[in-house]
Amino acid sequence: MGTLTSILYPFISILDYFFNLISFALIDYPLMAIIFFACLISLILKPLQRPLRKIEINITKKIKIIDDEFNKLSINISGEEKFFLKEKIYKKYSYSPFHSFLQAISFFALIPFLISVIIVFEGSWLINNSNIFGVKLSEPDGLLFGFNLLPLLMFVGTYLDSIFRYNNDKSSKNRFLIISIVLFFLVYNMSSSIILFWITMNCINMVSHFYNGDKS
Repeated sequence: MGTLTSILYPFISILDYFFNLISFALIDYPLMAIIFFACLISLILKPLQRPLRKIEINITKKIKIIDDEFNKLSINISGEEKFFLKEKIYKKYSYSPFHSFLQAISFFALIPFLISVIIVFEGSWLINNSNIFGVKLSEPDGLLFGFNLLPLLMFVGTYLDSIFRYNNDKSSKNRFLIISIVLFFLVYNMSSSIILFWITMNCINMVSHFYNGDKS
């Protein structure tokens, strides 16, 4: 984490400054401080996410065109011929299978922000000295008979977000399901504050997509 901290230091410093301001303003309401901070991050990300979302939509449309053409032309062929047909169609549309990762580029763009928030929260006096419903914000929640409930809620929220984003794209929804599962195991033992922050971000994203009708 030391190298990442050095790379992200300017950004971490800015986020830390704003979270401290929010913490002092909402010192008796730590949950509201986390929610307010998540809203602030969403506003910061909005100008960045918009063009990234357009990239996702364009790639998704291109993949659908390619799949439709392949399905139409491959009815009476099999084996190696299908492989060469797909290669031909890929070349026609200047597409590579690696481009499929661009369907989740707006999600991957969140990772540096999440890492920065983790570092900010780890050093926050408010997070390290606050409880919500008996749960320490600096520790995993253990609310589900000793198991952590919040990461499960986060998993559900992340996958629901993908359903809103990729309503008509089954392959993208399946890809996001895998991402959600991996993310679940990565954050399972993280502090409750981080999970609450991510859940809030998911809720904001879903409301934004629904309100703007932003579906691929």
